[in-house]
Amino acid sequence: MATEEVKGKVTVEEQRFFDYKIDGEDKKFYLAMPSSEQIRKAEWHYSKVYNKALIEGVATTSEMMDILTKRGLYGPDYERKLQELQIALTLKVGEMHAAAESADREAAAREIQDLRDDLYRWNQRLTGPLSNTCEQMAEDAKVEYLTSAMIQNASKKPVWDSYESFIMEGNQGLALKSRFEVLLWMQGLEADFLDNTPENKVLREIAVQRAEDAAEAAKEPAQLEAPEEEAEPEAAKKKTRGKKQASTLE
Repeated sequence: MATEEVKGKVTVEEQRFFDYKIDGEDKKFYLAMPSSEQIRKAEWHYSKVYNKALIEGVATTSEMMDILTKRGLYGPDYERKLQELQIALTLKVGEMHAAAESADREAAAREIQDLRDDLYRWNQRLTGPLSNTCEQMAEDAKVEYLTSAMIQNASKKPVWDSYESFIMEGNQGLALKSRFEVLLWMQGLEADFLDNTPENKVLREIAVQRAEDAAEAAKEPAQLEAPEEEAEPEAAKKKTRGKKQASTLE
């Protein structure tokens, strides 16, 4: 757990956690801060896997970049296209925020989602091959070791008692989810960072507004019926007064 200072007072930050469904029931899992010893062992795993991959002939990052450049998969054209996508994304976000009408904001948000997908796919031309380098394989081993050491159950007890038990985990869904949460923590990202992109925030706001408008519209017919109910007694009163006046004339 981390601490932060708020207006001169030190408060304890809530321990990071995530939910995972097991046998149809949501279970809560926590991320504990790794000890210095666990961090040292994670670095040892990095070095061990890196050296093993190097001996086995796996390419390093720099070697892979040379291969990609020679094959035309990386170079000035790649960087130019990447910059164009990034600029288009930034401009469209500004356009979305500047739009006054909900329909225009929604249309811009949808376009941003498409641009972000295009950017991701373009990056994959580079990140895909680089995931098979010595450095990335070693980084994966480091993340896996930290995952085996950091994840706790609802009782705040370690889910895995060793790195080996994590590797042999039968519930691969839980293992992958835990690894992903630890990776996000290492990168300084919140678990819901994808939900909080500018376009998703705008789409969420529009959805909420539409739901509120629909609820308000549903109330209007009931409000319009109320005066008609009140009109009947008034009409009856007029009839009664008419009868009284007629009897008086007689």
